[in-house]
Amino acid sequence: MMPVSVDSFDTLDQAALAAEHACESMSFHSGNEFGGVLLERDGRYVYSLAQTSGMPSHFELRASFTSEYKLVGLYHTHPQGFDGEVTRWFSVEDVRVANTLKVPSYIGVEYEHGDVRKFTPGKTATTTERAAGYVMGKIALGEVIK
Repeated sequence: MMPVSVDSFDTLDQAALAAEHACESMSFHSGNEFGGVLLERDGRYVYSLAQTSGMPSHFELRASFTSEYKLVGLYHTHPQGFDGEVTRWFSVEDVRVANTLKVPSYIGVEYEHGDVRKFTPGKTATTTERAAGYVMGKIALGEVIK
């Protein structure tokens, strides 16, 4: 079982905001993405403690949790890196993973002074990535929840 937050929250958005806040300093100072999963247990929401792969534009995560928890979301950071404007968007991979797992995904965006954006599969508008040097596919701006 991966470690989870001590506090639990009434809503998924509250848990996502707390998760992003808990790891934003590490991410923004190191320049690497950090992230984890959002879980529900008995109508309350918790987040896994953030992990990193030590990369500025990607992170890998393997999550394990007991059957009393249900996966209800993903979260990770987008440190500013080389192109701040790009970090506001959910990448092709971000959108693909959220759609595959059928759960919302949240990003904490340094470029926007730590704002948190939310992508909800089947609800959030997407567009096709057309920028040179990026993987082609669907990307999304999402909605700011903080």
